[in-house]
Amino acid sequence: MSQTTKRTPKPEPEPVRVLGRGIRAARGVHLTLRSVRDAVGKTQTELARDSEIDQSDISRLETRTNFDDCQVATLRRYVEALGGKLELIARFGDKNIALAGAEPPPAQARQANKRLQRIGTGVQARPAAARHARANS
Repeated sequence: MSQTTKRTPKPEPEPVRVLGRGIRAARGVHLTLRSVRDAVGKTQTELARDSEIDQSDISRLETRTNFDDCQVATLRRYVEALGGKLELIARFGDKNIALAGAEPPPAQARQANKRLQRIGTGVQARPAAARHARANS
């Protein structure tokens, strides 16, 4: 008689539940790094292993009152080790612009131009191909 073994599916991680959707919901939820780590259910030791950041550095990072002199790469590793994605947002009045690297794909550059023109800054992002074509003509 052959018995088939029943495989139990691996439990999927639960989505992070964030409290504080009341009055602040329109402005976004503001949480400390430690609060996010606790919500995900990781310890500093687990996060240190996954992010390749020393545990002592994680402790210092979580107790900061601001991130003025913190490297973006460190924050990115921290957030990605928690399963998230770090985005940088620049605020111009009531407009928020997600900052990208120096060479956005052409579709993103066109969208960025439209957004910046609505703001009226006069700054334009051009795709690399357009810059190279102008330089070679």
